[in-house]
Amino acid sequence: MGNVNIEFSPDTDVFDANISLGRRHNTRPRVDNLHDTLVLMDLSKINRALAYNPHAMYFDGLDGNSILIEEIENQRSRIEPQFIWSPGIDSLNVAIEHTMLHKVRSIRMTPISNNYVFKPWVVSEWLEWLSSESIPLWLPVEETDPRDIFETASNHPDLKLILTEVHYKHYPWVMHMLKALPNLYIETSRFVVMDGIKTLVDAIGSKRILYGSRFPYSPFSPMLYTISLSNLNPNQLSQICHTNLENLLKDGK
Repeated sequence: MGNVNIEFSPDTDVFDANISLGRRHNTRPRVDNLHDTLVLMDLSKINRALAYNPHAMYFDGLDGNSILIEEIENQRSRIEPQFIWSPGIDSLNVAIEHTMLHKVRSIRMTPISNNYVFKPWVVSEWLEWLSSESIPLWLPVEETDPRDIFETASNHPDLKLILTEVHYKHYPWVMHMLKALPNLYIETSRFVVMDGIKTLVDAIGSKRILYGSRFPYSPFSPMLYTISLSNLNPNQLSQICHTNLENLLKDGK
């Protein structure tokens, strides 16, 4: 099995690009509240995290996003909010109003869960807005068809699109897509591939890779430990663990 450092601590600041905060309707995670999340973040040396609320994904975007904002009101220095909107049924004007009101700097879309397709004729108006405001979009890869991702992302080259929860089974197509489209990023929470992080860096560089945990459905530390063992230089490690995400949320670059 090799040597495992059970007292591992990251050598850089860490900004998690993928956590969920709140209960789901179909399962109860081990942690579903802000207090316990912060306790485990401290234990794992996670400085900040980007969080969405499951209620916004499975039931009502406006309500779920509002629940998230209310819960993290006094912890915005630790938890960065991510709103979920559904172009299939939500009002774009309402989405713009609430996103800007709460100074939210990233959006997540979940097409399959919300019964729409990630096609230009459904989402283009939304993506034009995101592009104009340099707001990046998180897209779980199992929420849509890879062909739709390629078509739609190609039509919106100024959009920063983060492919999140990429699994090893997506490897045969996702590597080609990342190479083909320079506006795509990858979040690593489920990317459990032999030498996967180094393979990504060799293929696309380190500026489009984001550390994420998928907490609370996965622990914070395993992917962080994997990244730390990937023979990265200090600059690459910092980029993947926090700088890339900070830049995306700051100005979309």
